[in-house]
Amino acid sequence: MSSHRIRDVADLILRAALGMMIFAHGYNKAFRRGRLAGTGRWYESLGMRPARVYAALAAHYEMGVGVLAHQARNRQHTTTIQPPQSEESR
Repeated sequence: MSSHRIRDVADLILRAALGMMIFAHGYNKAFRRGRLAGTGRWYESLGMRPARVYAALAAHYEMGVGVLAHQARNRQHTTTIQPPQSEESR
């Protein structure tokens, strides 16, 4: 297996794991335990106002980032920059 292939597989595993974790964190804020109201109360206890709005934004942002983490692509190795050729080598 080439080093690029190994790096691609490692990137895929890392993106999948982190993406699921971030999505689950946002999902729990929105739909589990205290839901948005509970998250809003906690934000309000921290002094954040309007707490309910911030709770909704945080939950949806985390779910969106979790989904987008799966779609990210590593393009670092796909573009190679060729060094300029000298006059003699032309």
